[in-house]
Parts: sequence; structure tokens; C-alpha cells
Amino acid sequence: MGEYRILENLTKCEYTTNGVNIPYRKKHLPLAPVFKRLFLPLLICFVVVPLFSQNRTPINRAIDDFAKIVTSNKDIGTIAVLRFVTNESGLENYFINTLMEKIYANGGDLLERRYIDLIKSEIDFSMTGYVSDEIGKAPWIGHLEGANTVIYGSHTQVSWGNEQMTLTAANTETGRIRFQKSYNLRKDPILAGLLKDDSARLWTIGASIGSSFSMPLVIGTAHGTLAPFRYSFLELGIDVGFLTRKSDENYFSVCPYAHYAFFLPFDRGGMYIGSGVGYLYSVTTHSDESSTIGRKILADGTIGANIVDIFDVSYTLRTNFTKVTNKFSVGYTYRFK
Repeated sequence: MGEYRILENLTKCEYTTNGVNIPYRKKHLPLAPVFKRLFLPLLICFVVVPLFSQNRTPINRAIDDFAKIVTSNKDIGTIAVLRFVTNESGLENYFINTLMEKIYANGGDLLERRYIDLIKSEIDFSMTGYVSDEIGKAPWIGHLEGANTVIYGSHTQVSWGNEQMTLTAANTETGRIRFQKSYNLRKDPILAGLLKDDSARLWTIGASIGSSFSMPLVIGTAHGTLAPFRYSFLELGIDVGFLTRKSDENYFSVCPYAHYAFFLPFDRGGMYIGSGVGYLYSVTTHSDESSTIGRKILADGTIGANIVDIFDVSYTLRTNFTKVTNKFSVGYTYRFK
């Protein structure tokens, strides 16, 4: 069996069989070398980048964790889920309904919600009056007949993209806190939707530096993204290329492009994958001072990540359907909030 060896920026092959190297050209090259080039950027985007959000907890996992903590105590008695303080009514309803579902699934005994709503309509509840760290400071708790434990919580935006949820379980007779835990929430699609959050929209402007590892050796890029819809964006940019591996040649190119990509947000950033088109204008000046001018329409495939809303790492595969080139770039982006 022979094997292909890629030469000259994926535009020429050498076929080796029985120890003999045979120059080989064809219009459409084998796909295996292309996928080998994609391995590193795919690894970065799907393995390394998500680690930036691993220290945060999805809201469903946080609610399930607290439900297990409460129901693991056998003398917890009947539970009443009172209120979740937040500026978003949708998040409050979601929290109460999901927590009651998780408590019931873990074998907990619940007070019916409509009964609690009726009591709350008769009593002027406030977060400072629900329970107290001191015994005897919550006389209203006696109104919750049949409940041994009350649960309440709150949501706070500590900073942009940093959401915190605090949950508390207290004894109805004494007002003493039995369990309390805070969670740093991951802004996954569920939480982003409940908060009507714009983190699923990527509006940026920035600049990057990169290389095709052949011609051009250095690529500078100015780019920006527009995101009228959630979980996707339009990227407009321009690449300017310089230098080649040949010392007796000068190279210059300009390539404006437009990409449309799907965007998966995580805490302070996200991953994206998309495609688009570009127009490459290039000038190569040879040692005899003659010039070669190239004009090509390109089809692009791109994959990348926005990291901590500051750094952009991307890989672009380009082809005019006779030759394949690529670009790996790293740069700075300013994300509009």
C-alpha cells in the first residue's frame, strides 16, 4: 500500500509506494490531510475551552442538589416551598415548580402550592420576615399549618455574567435555619432564556493575528460580529496577508469575507462553528520583478471560541475547489454588553 504526503500548502501531493516517491497532482485532494489539520482547533474548541465554565453549576443541577440535601434528612417533615426572590417572574415560577418536582422525586412530603399562595396573599411577606437567624423572630410561620420546614431562595447578579443563587431551609416552629447553600450558576441556555439574557448574542469588534503556515505566513485580521438572533451571528471581516517561505518573493493579499455561524454560549464566552464566502486579491512579486495577480472567490468553513469575552481563537479552512488553504488566528475582541 502507498501513502500520500501533502506538499506546498495542500495543493500538491507526493505518492509513495515501495519506497519510490511519485509526484502526484489531482484536482480534488484526499480529505484525510484536511481533517488532520482540523484536529488541533477541534480539540481546543470542544475540550479545552469549556473548562473555563466548569466551576459553575447549571440551575437544574443546583436545584436537584439542594432537594437531595433537604430530603436526605429523615426528620425534615412536610416541606413548604415559599418564594424565590428575583426580578424575573419566569425564573421564580421555574424555580418553585422545579424544586417541588425534585423534592417529590426524592421522596419528600410537600405542602400543596395553592394553599401556600392563599396564605401569602393574606400576609405581607418579605424576605427579612420569612425566617430569622434568631429563634422566635418569625411569628407568622404558625400560619403554615402542616409544614415543618419552609424553603426560600434568591437570585443575585453579582456581576455581568456572574449569577448566584442562595437557597435556605428553615424550621417552621423555631425559625432556625437548617440548611443553607449558595451556587454560582452557569449561564446555560435554560438560565439565559429565563433571564431574557443577551449572552446568547455575540456582538463584538476586534483584531487578530495568525498564519496559514505557508503563503501568506502572516495574516492580520480586523473583524466584527452582528447578532440580531440568539445563538447565531454574522461575522464581517478582512484579512491582510504578508510574506512567503521563499526569500526571493514578496507577497501581499487582501481578503474580505462574510461568515454566518452558530453560537453556543458559556460563562463569559462561547464556541461557534459556521461557513461563508470570501474574495481573495493577491499580488506575488518574483525575483525578476514580474508579478502574478490572483483573484479568487473562496468558500470558508470556520470554527472557534470567544474566551472570557476578551480573546478570540479561530481556525478557518478555505477553498476555491481546486486548492485548499487554512488560517489559524488568535486575537482580542471587545464584546458589547
